[in-house]
Amino acid sequence: MKWAILGILAAGWAAAQVTPYGLKVELGPGLVAVTFSVQGNQVRAYLPDDVAPGEHFSGALEGQPNYVLEFAGQRARVLERAFQWVMPGVQPGEFVPLILRDFRGKELGRASIPVAVPRPAVTAFRFPKFVPAGNPAPVLGPFDGNAETSSFVIGGQTAEVLAESPRKLVVRAPEHLLGPVPFKLQKGPLERAGSLRSLGITTGTPNDATLEVAVTGLSGLNDEVAIKVDTDYIFIRPADVKPDGGFKTEYALLGIESNVSQMEARLVFPQTAREEVALILRTPRKDRRANAAEEHAALLKGLGYDAFPVLEDLLTDYDLGSDAAYAMLATDEERALSTLFATMPMSGANIQRIGFVWFVSHFSPARKTAIVEQAHAAATRVLQFQASGSEAVELALHTMGLSGSPADLPLLEQHYQYRSGWSGVRRIQDASEAAMARLGSPPHLENIRAELAAPLPAQPTPDQAMRIGQVLQKAGFAGRAELVSAVCPHLSDPAVTDIDVTWDPKPSAMAALNAIVNQITPMTERASKPIDEWKAYCNASR
Repeated sequence: MKWAILGILAAGWAAAQVTPYGLKVELGPGLVAVTFSVQGNQVRAYLPDDVAPGEHFSGALEGQPNYVLEFAGQRARVLERAFQWVMPGVQPGEFVPLILRDFRGKELGRASIPVAVPRPAVTAFRFPKFVPAGNPAPVLGPFDGNAETSSFVIGGQTAEVLAESPRKLVVRAPEHLLGPVPFKLQKGPLERAGSLRSLGITTGTPNDATLEVAVTGLSGLNDEVAIKVDTDYIFIRPADVKPDGGFKTEYALLGIESNVSQMEARLVFPQTAREEVALILRTPRKDRRANAAEEHAALLKGLGYDAFPVLEDLLTDYDLGSDAAYAMLATDEERALSTLFATMPMSGANIQRIGFVWFVSHFSPARKTAIVEQAHAAATRVLQFQASGSEAVELALHTMGLSGSPADLPLLEQHYQYRSGWSGVRRIQDASEAAMARLGSPPHLENIRAELAAPLPAQPTPDQAMRIGQVLQKAGFAGRAELVSAVCPHLSDPAVTDIDVTWDPKPSAMAALNAIVNQITPMTERASKPIDEWKAYCNASR
């Protein structure tokens, strides 16, 4: 049995019994397997993992025949090898006891079965592309929880039905079939047929530092195979398959794992929209020269349903939040920006950075008014939120400069006057001053011009060269034509090199001119003219 182990060995004594028992609860793909061990005998029950209150479901039983399992007053003898029960009408998230009894009715052990949250009905069948030989695999579809009317055949061999709920059928794939094979589902009078690939998956520990994963049955592979080891994912591509149809890799152990003997590679079966979208976001780029977000967006568009609500839900996921945001932007920029701005500031610094950077770096005067208004509202909330970090505040200030009005000057001035509390206080002051100058504040426009008017010495220090670069960036964000004459002289500023680091104000001057002339920002992804053309522009502007 090659599944993730949820809990192991909850051996104990019930208050009114004297028989010790062992309990093991395992999560397989789409099901829960509960194993009782009593005096050398074992009884195992398979139940679907998605049963909500009031739903009918079926499962399989294995073990010594002279035991009885009881669930919410419903009983099944192990001798019968199967059961059909109804989940009691308790609240989702609660637990219902599964009780093991002997043939006289004496309780020998019990396990707790969770009650799932109700889920929408599944209207179409979805068959797995891959199944693990000898192990469980789920088939999603409009089932009814009655496994007696269901059968599944793989490669001409009957796949044992382990569990059924109203949304899925879980079967055990035949053990010795490998490679592409046909399948046939029969559900009452309904039939469905197709093909899938049966894979052999084994793990071993050749030494204390690695876990070896081997997969067979891959000859002629056309799709990626997703395998999970512990919390990590392995994606097998056709190019990774050896001539004999096998794949082998070594998974590095950190030396802190407590259950190496139980760690096993297993196929990934996405069973919900969230799991399906999350797997796409984890998929590595097929072309290293391509944009990962664009590849993810192309896969998401092929799902057949709107993935945006799922992506929004994943924005707060520690591992996938950034990937979700970039995939949204690659799928539908306007809708994505609207969604990202709406989540601020509670979505956190990372999503704020992605949303604001995208808006600022893709800014255009032709941007739709609705998005500009949403950006302004998000920037205002971030600037008023006391827990906002310095990077988020700096980007929010730039965003407000691009989307605001003179009515925002008091809030911007407040941040300009703030002198402590952030490690990036100079950048905060520069961003707020650039925003105020852009929105028409004469004193701050004059401050920027005065800073630019002071020429660099013939042999500037690194700090002086770095600072003039920051002021030039501030001028670019200010976007005022009045600053062109002050920026132009810096096209001839000397570069400063200290060991292997060079500070050169000239690229910053070119970026500032590009932003002012084209009414974009220094972060906007738009090619600038060569320096000679900018010098010619400056000469013609005198």
